[in-house]
Amino acid sequence: MLSRSFLITWPLLWPALVCAERADPPEFSAEEEAVFFDNALDKLVGERPEYGAPEEKVPAANSITSAGNSGANWADWIEADKLESEIKRQAARLAEATSTSARFNGGGYRQAGDALGLASVLMAVTAEHTGDPRWRDAAAGYRDLFAEGDGFEASEESYQQAKSRAADLTDLVRGSRPSTPEPVEEPDWSELAGRGGLMRRMATAHEEKLPDWLVDRRTLRRNADEIRHEAQVLAILSEAILRPGAYDAEDEEYQAPALELRRGAQDLEAAVKSNDPQAAQEAMRRIGQSCAECHEGYRG
Repeated sequence: MLSRSFLITWPLLWPALVCAERADPPEFSAEEEAVFFDNALDKLVGERPEYGAPEEKVPAANSITSAGNSGANWADWIEADKLESEIKRQAARLAEATSTSARFNGGGYRQAGDALGLASVLMAVTAEHTGDPRWRDAAAGYRDLFAEGDGFEASEESYQQAKSRAADLTDLVRGSRPSTPEPVEEPDWSELAGRGGLMRRMATAHEEKLPDWLVDRRTLRRNADEIRHEAQVLAILSEAILRPGAYDAEDEEYQAPALELRRGAQDLEAAVKSNDPQAAQEAMRRIGQSCAECHEGYRG
């Protein structure tokens, strides 16, 4: 029920409310009105979506059908700075292997072949990377310059060739731009590096570096950046061995452990980000299992 005071006051307020000033409606210039459509429906193109229709299934990114796909997004698997860092590490390995003729001929030629082949593969990844890694503008030329070909042997000719490429790679990481051949449009990945060299780099990560860094939460956190580096290298190398032209790349029995290795490497990185040593060790177990399954049927 309305109060007596309200009934007395209301007639006095009503004229003020009715006569209150209001803002004028906005006015737009012709230029301002031009940004609006008279009828938005006239501007729509294409067929209307069929709401409620079943969605088309897209193959999962990790399915076997995506193995070695030329559209692989390297940026999903390795960061630009990790890519640059690994190229620099291979430059150091190559320089060490070619430091003297005796060092090279005494076994360094194997290390030189692996380092140069890896540099070639890393440059191939750089050329296709959708981020902004260093040297991407000329990476295809460096890829072909550092391609291993038939590899090195204990000879003066191989030593001089390896030493020349070592100088090129060292100059590159220091800021120079060595001359390169005209790059081929579609590289044959089997000619960039021998599979054995890529496998040995994977083994270095899996058997030598990573195990000691995953023992507990504190060690995991302290070595997080290095673990992520090795995990990302494992991820791209597991893809590189499936690229067009690579050995056995079309064999589904070969693809399966390579893809499992890539998934394990990605899970390892996720475990590092969450500082979960148990999850990291499980990812390492899967990586080791995929390596073992691959070695049962393929070597070298």
